[in-house]
Amino acid sequence: MRDRQIAHDWQFDENDLQKLQEYWNANKLLLDCLNYASNVTSATIKFIEKNLLLANHH
Repeated sequence: MRDRQIAHDWQFDENDLQKLQEYWNANKLLLDCLNYASNVTSATIKFIEKNLLLANHH
């Protein structure tokens, strides 16, 4: 749980919440587009869905 920071007390301000909502909306739009696209392979869709909301660990 520590690595995922699930129990972390985040304390978002209004600006943070707005950015999170915009990020969520953009991801949902992308998934909606992928689900209606006829020229995207199912493997590509699955790859994007699998990696879409993952944090970028370097």
